[in-house]
Amino acid sequence: MNKAELITAIAQDMGVTFVAAKGFIDSFQRTVSNILAEGDMISLHNFGCLQTKEQGARPVRNPKTGEPVMLAPRTTVRFKPGKLLLETVNKQK
Repeated sequence: MNKAELITAIAQDMGVTFVAAKGFIDSFQRTVSNILAEGDMISLHNFGCLQTKEQGARPVRNPKTGEPVMLAPRTTVRFKPGKLLLETVNKQK
């Protein structure tokens, strides 16, 4: 599912226009990005938690040349799904 399909699904579920749902999704993305950039965690009850994690520098290989390269330290985002989300996903199989 891409962003436009997600917006359409949310618009139908909420009974609002595509433009209103797009505004919601865009605002949600901006807000989540800003909160995580500040180093805060986001916890959505029964859905999951988003948090940042620092990764140190580590050696990797260039896939084209096989040459060893040092990857710079960076911050990544981790998502830990909540119990209800896992149950819902596993119920549909």
